[in-house]
Parts: sequence; C-alpha cells; structure tokens
Amino acid sequence: MSYTKMAKLLLEEIMRKAQIPGVSIAYLNSDGVISPETLGLTDGFGLVKMSSDPTQCEFHKLGIGTKDTLILFNDALYFANQTTKTVQKIPLTETNEATFKTLQKSCTESYKLSDAKELELIGDLTGHRPPTKVIPKTVFGAASLSKPVFAYLIQKLIQANATDQAEPETGKFNLDEFNLSKFDLDTPLFHILPLEEFSIDGMKFNMSDESAIASAKALTARMVLSHTTGLAHGEMKFQFIQNPEEKDVKEKEHGYSNVGIVYLQQVIEKLTGSDLQTLAKRNVFDICDMTHSTYEPERIFESVFHADKEPLFDEIQPGQIVILHGVESLTAYWLESGKMVNRSFPEKEVPTILEMLPAVGESSVNLDLINAIVLQYEYKEPESCAANTLRTTAEDYANFVKHLINDNTVENPFVPHAFRVNDKGLAGRIGVAKGSIPDPVLEHIASGIGWGLQTNDEGKVITAYHSGDMNDFRAWVVIDLQDKDKKNAVVFFANSHNGHILAEQIIPQAMQIQHAANYFFPKWGFARNLTELGGKNTSFGIKTLPSPNPHLQEEQEGKKEVEKLNSSEQESSLPEKIETNANKSSITPFQTTPKLPWEQ
Repeated sequence: MSYTKMAKLLLEEIMRKAQIPGVSIAYLNSDGVISPETLGLTDGFGLVKMSSDPTQCEFHKLGIGTKDTLILFNDALYFANQTTKTVQKIPLTETNEATFKTLQKSCTESYKLSDAKELELIGDLTGHRPPTKVIPKTVFGAASLSKPVFAYLIQKLIQANATDQAEPETGKFNLDEFNLSKFDLDTPLFHILPLEEFSIDGMKFNMSDESAIASAKALTARMVLSHTTGLAHGEMKFQFIQNPEEKDVKEKEHGYSNVGIVYLQQVIEKLTGSDLQTLAKRNVFDICDMTHSTYEPERIFESVFHADKEPLFDEIQPGQIVILHGVESLTAYWLESGKMVNRSFPEKEVPTILEMLPAVGESSVNLDLINAIVLQYEYKEPESCAANTLRTTAEDYANFVKHLINDNTVENPFVPHAFRVNDKGLAGRIGVAKGSIPDPVLEHIASGIGWGLQTNDEGKVITAYHSGDMNDFRAWVVIDLQDKDKKNAVVFFANSHNGHILAEQIIPQAMQIQHAANYFFPKWGFARNLTELGGKNTSFGIKTLPSPNPHLQEEQEGKKEVEKLNSSEQESSLPEKIETNANKSSITPFQTTPKLPWEQ
C-alpha cells in the first residue's frame, strides 16, 4: 500500500473517532501548483439515546453540541433542531415504521455521528436535507484565518493609494476629510476614528484610565496587525499599556486581540467610505482568484411568507419570516432561540414593505424586502467582521497564499514585530504565556503583519502560520519559508470542534511548526491529538488529559495505526479492519455554546 493511501486511511480513522464530519485541504507546492483534497461530509447528524425526556430539558443543556440530533427516549424518536433550538417528537406511522425501527437501533448511549446510510434514513424520517460530500468548492468558515486576508487587504489599499491606483468607493482614501497627506501602516489611527468614538454593538471603549488615553493616540495599523496594541481580546479596554517608544522586537509586548482588528476595520471603512466586503472583493478576492470567498456571514433570514392567519410555531420554517397583514397593521413572526416571537407596526409606518409583499399564500426571497423587514422590526442580522467572518474554500485560500508570497509590491509581512517571550495577552486557557510555556518555545515564536511566525535557532523566519476556531469550524494555514525560492504551503478547514487534532496529521513534517504547536495548544487549551481528547468529544475539543510528551504520544499513536494498516494483506479489506479495531470507548457529545469564551 502506498504511503499516501495509508496516510489518508489514518486521517479518516482519526476523523471518525473524533466525530469530525469533513475536511478540505489544499497543498501549494513551490511551483505554484495547488492540489486540493477532500474527505467526508459537509455536516454531521448526531444519534444518541437519553434516559430523560429531551422535551423537558432546556435546549442548551441537552449536551448535543451544534449538530442536529436524533434522540431516542423510551422507544420514541425526537428531532433536535439546532436552527430553531427545538425538540420535536417524530410520529410513528405505518409508512415510516421500518425506517423508525432501524434508527432506533442506531441510537446508543454513546453519542455518534450518523453514517451515510443512516443519513438517508434520517432524511426520509425528518425531511432534513442530508449533508453532501465535501468537494473542493465546499465553503467553510475561516474563523481567524480571516485576519491574514484582512492584513493583506490593508497593505494592498495602502499600496494602491500610494501609487494613485485606488478608485473611489472601492479603496481610495478620503485623506482631505481627515487632514492627512497619506495613510500607511504607521499612521496613528485616532486621526480617522478616535478610540473613544469606537464601538461594537453599542459598547464604547473604556477610556477612564489616563494612560489608556495616551496609548490610544499611538495605535497604528502595524500595531493592530501584529497584535502589539495592548487592546484586550473580547473586551473594550486595554489588557496592557504598550510602550510606543520600544523598537526592540525582542522586548515589545504582544497580546492577541480581536478588538484591535475590529477597530482597524472601522477605521478603514471610514477612511474609504466603503464596507469590508466591497473592499475585500475589489482588492483581494478578485486579484487572487478567490471566486468562492466572502466576508459576509450567512444570513439568518432567507424568505418571507405572506400568511392569511396567525401562524403556529410548527408552521414557521427556519430562516423564514411570516407576515400577517391585519386591520391597519403588519405583524412579523419568526423563530428566535427556540421560541416564536412577533412584532407589529401600523401599516402607515411600513409602506415600503407593503409594496413589496408577495400575494397571500406565497413566498418571496426578495432581499430588499427581507432587509426592510429586518430593519423595521429591529432584528439584527450578523455583520461582516474582519476578525472572523470570512467564508472560503481551501483552494481559494491557497490562491490567496500563492498571490501573497509572490507580491513584492507590499511590505514583507513575514518580518518579526514582537516575540511571544513578552506575551501579555490575557486570552486563552492560560492567559499570559510566560511561566506556563517554556522560554525556548516563546523565543522562537513571533508576530508579523497578520501572521504568526516561527524562527530557527539563528533567528531566521522559517514558517508563517495562523490557526482559526469559531463555532463549528477549525482551520490552519502554514507557509514553509525555509527556502526563499521554493516556498510551499498547506491550508485545511474542518467542520468540527475537534478539528485542531488534525493539524499535525495534515501539515507535512517538512514544514517546521513544532514551536508554533507547542505554543498554540497550551495557550488556547485545545487537544492536539486523540490521546488528549481522552476518548471523548469534549467541549470545544479542549484538552482533557495531561500529556507530558505530546510529540511522543502522537508518534506512538501514529505508529500503532500504521501497523494496523500494514497488517492487512488486502487493501480492499482495510476499511473493515479499521472499523473492527476502532476505539470503542464511550464518546460524549459536545457542550452546546455559541462560541469559545476566547474565540479566535
């Protein structure tokens, strides 16, 4: 059996044990050739047997994670719908009896993801559209892999304006409005948007500390993109005060911050008079051939139905707004957190909505209508965020990397700006890294412009990387910089909380990430292999067991799996052999929470 085939089977086995439905990978070689690889399905559907009535439990306490789940209780089957946050009993009929009984047998006390055959049966029973196979064009949430793309966008905007190539509304800086002669990586951001005027969802920045006021005026795009601002992660305050006079990258303090990225996004949108998606499409996506990429989050609402009577809860579909035109009033109904909510307005206040409504009994997917209703009825759709809302494919992202590493028109983003030996960031499982992670690791990890960097013992940058984790998505990108004339890279996306355990399986050993991994996994608390998952699908893929020597454990684990694969004489029998030797320990489902407290 070839090494490639063996590696694929090993990866599939790890995915099965860790309940990872699918993964998309793209390798970029030194000749610029991108090779996509995909495994598994676009989503998973859980199966589990419970000892208590799931309809009497608060949805977020069911312990079924973020996947729709079929629950068996007292011989009855229930459909737990993640979109509506509801649990509904499935009626047993003569028509569905055979399917019903088959799925009853599939539900055990050990939570598992359904296989392809079970997915078909679930579709027949619930009407739930089954997931499809992951293909190269399958779009994944990039989570924090959004940040390197945003960093490149900032650099391209600066370059386009410096060469007078930027166009109004798609990237041209309105410098006169802010009395500026230029804007670059070192321009203080307060000239465009003072920190005290910056807000996120109505939350203002805490400027009560005098030292914070002084620091706010020193913040630049370079500091934001290298995470050296001192701004907190997830809080509107400073986590430390950076010394703006410090030039030594070995002494400069570092602290990962989503808040800083959002601040810079608002600065650049104000400076250009445009929005993130428009800027990214014109200045990055189009030039990098990222044809399946967007910063726009998935919409909550997709259609409007004009009803002739007040709807029942079960009659409202996920992603649907139901409108009832009453006596001189217009009422909208929708599902929110597992409940039906409604809001009414006098018809004289909503003439635009009335004009666009479909006929009674019909639906509309008119985005103008949906947006008008959302605005009027004050339901907030998710907004584009430079820190984490990029949706893309592995192949698109590899195209971005390919373009970036060959672009000599922007400042080299792979130059260290701060080393982790002075990591003061409070986010993550351990907070400040020094004292918890050995200095030899921290001394080899630095931040560039939008990228994490690993250096060798001589101080040369040999690897650029970034990880991502938000909601159900996990992602990594690694660029091998050991030979400046033969750069290559790999990117992968996984649709499971446990996806980080695939990093050291997918990333080729020739790419040096040992220090990056030895920093990332302890800092953020994620399990890096099956051993650290402890045989369970724990909350968010967090490490549950101590691992004194994770490299050795992973190596031993890999050797055992390879020995299993080599012991088979016929390649066609391997999938059965893997199933026979699979880890049969009990697997518990994910905890249900929208995102990590230290969401990347």
